[in-house]
Amino acid sequence: MNMFGHYAYPQDNNFQFKLTNVADMGFWIYFTNTTLFAPNGTLGRIAFFLTDGGRNYEYFAEVNIPASALGNWVQIDMLTADKNFALDIAKMEATYSAAAGFFFEYDDFGDFPANPNPGSPYTNIFWIANPYIVYGVNPPLPVKMESIAPATNGLTIWGADGDLTGGYRQQIRSSQEYSWVNGPFPVSYNFTVNQWLIPPTAENTATIALVPFVADGLTGNPDGSEIAATNSLQVVLGSQLGGGVAFSLFYKTNNPGTYPTTLPAVATITNKSAIGTWSLIFNSVTNVTLTGPGTLSTNFNLPDPYGATAVDFTNGNGVYLFFGSSPGNIPGCNYFVSFSDFNVTGITTAFDDNFVADNGTPNPVWDTVVDGTAPQCLQYVTSSDLYWVSYAVPATGYSLYVSPSLTPGSIAWTAVNSTVPFLASTNWVQLVTDGDLPYADEATNAFFAISAPQ
Repeated sequence: MNMFGHYAYPQDNNFQFKLTNVADMGFWIYFTNTTLFAPNGTLGRIAFFLTDGGRNYEYFAEVNIPASALGNWVQIDMLTADKNFALDIAKMEATYSAAAGFFFEYDDFGDFPANPNPGSPYTNIFWIANPYIVYGVNPPLPVKMESIAPATNGLTIWGADGDLTGGYRQQIRSSQEYSWVNGPFPVSYNFTVNQWLIPPTAENTATIALVPFVADGLTGNPDGSEIAATNSLQVVLGSQLGGGVAFSLFYKTNNPGTYPTTLPAVATITNKSAIGTWSLIFNSVTNVTLTGPGTLSTNFNLPDPYGATAVDFTNGNGVYLFFGSSPGNIPGCNYFVSFSDFNVTGITTAFDDNFVADNGTPNPVWDTVVDGTAPQCLQYVTSSDLYWVSYAVPATGYSLYVSPSLTPGSIAWTAVNSTVPFLASTNWVQLVTDGDLPYADEATNAFFAISAPQ
């Protein structure tokens, strides 16, 4: 198979192969030429998927292509190349009972497609042959602790993404309209971030979306409504690779089925930290100010040459308010953000939802709406909640344990059983409360372990 573009998915529905007890799989690759090597000296990266008979595909892993593949056939053995092979194949077997083919996607030195020299076109030509699958005994599944973080009182949203594309948002929707168009001005939408533990390699977001629900013919509580809608306004606070955050406004009119965030941002402000209060302020129907912690601020006008904003976003058109968080890439799927407050000021239906004062009880100004199938990833954290602990899946038969000390004679492992673990992307997550740590220095002194019952 010769690859043109950056993806291909050969399959044969008449010859499907079972996905049970898969011990290994892989393929061979040969580069006939390249005009550019990746910065790490490889020939880039290739993503490996499996497809079912309907050409639905499930992401498996992405691996480096060694430079030795230039002019030579080189075997890419997934058991060797994919350090998480055991976890990945377990997830695949849980998704499909059989597959009809393989899906390959070539990654040019980063995100698809990312030429490090955009002004200099380049060509990589390569062949893929002999994809194979080996049956036997599945590799042993590692069970490992992924992260331990303090739980902060407020609204916590974990990244959850069933297909690991980094696109699902967990969100809450207002129970009534909150349009700015009818004033009185200024009208502001404000949220406060009190915990944002996103590493530089991961992306995560906090989002406000305003959608004229009824006017755009939407019914019920649809997921991704800002995409399906003909008109929508969205502000996104997003972590950036390498550190820092950007707060951007995206706006679309007469453009159904388009992600607002794929359009050019109307305005953006940046900061080193996400912690603090971020605001979307309307000084008039179309004049807007974005502000962030400290003195961060920018003022601009919405692109509205035909006066569509006043018509489309007025109260009576079902202008509901959405607030939530989503992972921005695959590494961001296993992290969380936490908020202490959300409020709307200026309009007659103004409200202030102090998530800390809620102490675990959702405010009736919100309905819960969840993209995907992970409502458990949106959690109201109370003052009795102390730690978030996450560990890799699968972990069948394993439980979380805690001890106040690792000093011989003082070790006392007890099961964490005040809460039930839930799945967030590829990790199990469990909230540890003060009921699990009945000792004086519980907030600062705890040791955790994952263990099967002895």
